[in-house]
Amino acid sequence: MNNDFKNSEVQNENTSKHWQLALKFGCIYALIQICLVLLFYILGMNKPENSNAWITTPPSFIASIAILFIALKSRRDEQLNGYLSYGQSVGTGSFVLLFASIIMGIWTWFYMTYLDSETAAFAMQEAKRSMIERGMSDDEMNQSLEISKNFMTPIAMSFYSIFGTMLFGFILVLIISIFTKRESQISS
Repeated sequence: MNNDFKNSEVQNENTSKHWQLALKFGCIYALIQICLVLLFYILGMNKPENSNAWITTPPSFIASIAILFIALKSRRDEQLNGYLSYGQSVGTGSFVLLFASIIMGIWTWFYMTYLDSETAAFAMQEAKRSMIERGMSDDEMNQSLEISKNFMTPIAMSFYSIFGTMLFGFILVLIISIFTKRESQISS
């Protein structure tokens, strides 16, 4: 019975370390992404009307890959004695993304509410211009714009941010886990 208690303590400690690692790297992930958004905002590069807005994507993509890779490698090398199954890798990456996406969702709400509220207005103007080009009637256009307006609120954008971070990140984690996994050579 004493041995079971020790195994339970070790398992609880490993679980606690796992959550701490996921929280740490989730915060780092979110902080770096927030810093990139702020940098691009200050430089005026992330405005939808800017024809060079696509330039903001590669640094964010590279940062995401690097942070997730380092998090998974840290889990493998520092917590699991150099071994990490594909499932453990995906699980750890998912927890990192969970924390990061929640932080990014809160950040998106703050950003859209206080820093860059014009982005939603610009998107609405572009939607209206597109509808005019397609020859929609005023009634159809007003109805479509009213529906679109509900999806362009800071809270709605926060949910899109959470979902987008999780989805995009999960795809990255599935790929990165191929390179971070290291199965134990001991056969059962």
